[in-house]
Formats: sequence, C-alpha cells, structure tokens
Amino acid sequence: MEVQLHESFSLVVNHRHCIASYRVGDVKNASVNECNFHQLNRQRRLYWNFLWRFPSHIERCPERAVKDASDALTWFYTDNLISGRASTVPFSKEECDELRSLLQELIPQQSVAKVHFLAWLLREVCSFRNAEDYGLHTEKDLRRIKQERKQPDLSTSDPTVMLPTIFPMFSCLITILFFGIPRSYLIHIKRSFEYRGRLNNMQQTWEAYITRLTREYSHFLLISTVLLSATVSFLAVPNVSRGSQMASIISVFSSLGSIVLGVFSIWRHQGSTKRTDSYAYMRNARHGWLGIYGHAMLLSLPAALLVWSIIAFMVSIMVYTVSDVASDSPLVRASSWISLALFLIIIVAVGFAVHSLSLMWTYQPTDFGLRARLHWFFRRVIPLSRSTASLV
Repeated sequence: MEVQLHESFSLVVNHRHCIASYRVGDVKNASVNECNFHQLNRQRRLYWNFLWRFPSHIERCPERAVKDASDALTWFYTDNLISGRASTVPFSKEECDELRSLLQELIPQQSVAKVHFLAWLLREVCSFRNAEDYGLHTEKDLRRIKQERKQPDLSTSDPTVMLPTIFPMFSCLITILFFGIPRSYLIHIKRSFEYRGRLNNMQQTWEAYITRLTREYSHFLLISTVLLSATVSFLAVPNVSRGSQMASIISVFSSLGSIVLGVFSIWRHQGSTKRTDSYAYMRNARHGWLGIYGHAMLLSLPAALLVWSIIAFMVSIMVYTVSDVASDSPLVRASSWISLALFLIIIVAVGFAVHSLSLMWTYQPTDFGLRARLHWFFRRVIPLSRSTASLV
C-alpha cells in the first residue's frame, strides 16, 4: 500500500492488485472482489496513471501488466480486422503490431522504461474502456447505444437546422439552379466530418476529401478553359445574330466564373491537409451564416457554372442554326432543318442518358414506371421538410 498526499486530496495505491482510489476502503484486499467491473476499471486507470507519472515508485513491474497489455492489443487488433474503418479502438492494426513487438522486447527486462511504457499503454486501455462504459452494458445494448449516438442532433441550437419554410427554398435552388450537384457535395462533407473514435481515420478521411475536391476542380477547370476558347472563337464568326451573341456572352461569363472559382479552390484546398485546418473548416462550415447547405452550394458553384456555360453555348448554337431557317435558299433551309433535327435528337439522347445514369447508383423497384418517375421527380424538386432536416 502507498499513499500519495496532495494539497486537496490523497491517492491510496495498492500495488498488489494494481488499483488506486481516493478512499482507503476501496483499495483494501478484501474490497477488490466486491467491486463491479466498471469501478474496478476506474481504479485500474488511476493506478496506471499514477505509475505512468511515477514509474520509479516500484522495484519490479507488476506481473499482470504484460498479460493485460498483450490481451488488450490482441483484442484491438481483432476489432480492427472485424470492423475495419468503423473500429473505434485507440490503436490501428499497424500500431498494434508495433506495440506488440516492443512489448515482446521488454518482457525479459526490468527497468523504469518498461514500467513507464506499460503504465502508459494500460492507462490508454483503461481510458478507452471507461469511455465505452466497460462493465455497464451487454454487447447488444452497447451496439444500440452506439447507433443512437450516430443519429443526428436536430436541436435548435444548431445553426444548420433552419425553419421548415426555408428547406423547400433550398431544395428548389439546389435542384433547379444547381442541378442537384450540392447534394453530392453535402454527402462528401458529412462523411469527412464523421468521427469514428480514432483521429487517424478522421485525418485519412479529411485528406481523401481534399484530394477529391482538388481533382474535381482540376477537371472542371480544364473543361471550362476549352469551352471558353470555343465560345470566344464562335463570337468571332461574322453575321451572328444578337440572340446568339447574348447566349455566347453568358457562356463566357459562366466559364470565367467557373475558372476563377476553380483556381482559387484548388489553391486554397490543396495545402490545407493539417488536422488543425480540418477542425477550423468543420467549425466554419457548420456554424457559418449559410450553414452546411450553403457551403455545399458554394462548393458546387464551379460545376454549376460550367453546366450553365454549356447550356448557354448550346443555346447560342441553336439560335445561330434557327436563324437560317427562313433563308431564301432551299439548300440553306434544308441544312438548317437537318442540323436542328440532329441537335434535338442529341439533346433528347443526352437527357435520357443523364437521367438514367443518375438513377443507376440508387436502388429502384422493378416497376419503376412513368408514375413512379414523376413521383421521384417531384420528390426531388420539393422534398418534405422532415426528410431534408434528417440530412443535417
């Protein structure tokens, strides 16, 4: 038994059973068998924390330290194999291998370094078990509690949870003006913000999020540059109607906006891969003036402007083609009608392909007919406020 005195409290340590407490009665030899698992884990955590700070207070490392550390590392390794990225244990598979190899090297030794290392490792194990309410719940109840913790918090204190009347407005903007692109970015943002119990996984998710953004913006930048060059070349064509010129100018402005936002986003995101950058990003995205929906819309602006630029360029080409329909030359009229017919056929084919491919990644029932498709369209345009709130 050992008693460590402080100004405001005293810590009683039992080296025989590897427990510590602020009360003498809790660490007596007769009281060890009467403790429940949760209380015993807390006492062990206090003991290993004491030994981590004062490793020279004992002559030999406790006999159970190596066995407890080896069992804990085996369980952590097994949980990583079973759960994968969803594992919440404090060490990854690679870290478990390194710790076990170091543990094997320290077994024959008797040194202060060995005590310090084992005390640190077992303190982390006990802290993790305490966070998981070790000894208070069955495995089934613990899974249910974890699922409840993953449910989104819809409290009014969250600035991203807005009034129900605002959700249809955001949904209309996202679907009509942004072509539904922000929904994809909203999913990526939420996945990058998920914390699964290990900061290492969160860092990997954040780096993957930044890599995806910079790659997508690079592709948008390339397409916008090519489209801008084609639009400027089209403006140089003589005898272009005023309507075609206006559509081309709109296409130019949209391409320039996509290029400027794409370049700035690539420059700003590609160097922000540190953990501190991710914390600031997450905080500002959730608590900003526009909230997480507005942030997803801002991220999708380069892609949305690129789509509008393509549409405006198509309109300018169509207006230029239609202007020759009323020509006096039969050959010019025939070629104009043929070009217009081919243009409409291509538009219908592209629209059908885009619609089919957009549904390809989600499960659809077998009888997904016209009525179901209309129901799907109106559900995407003006979704219910409750279903939209569940995305936050």
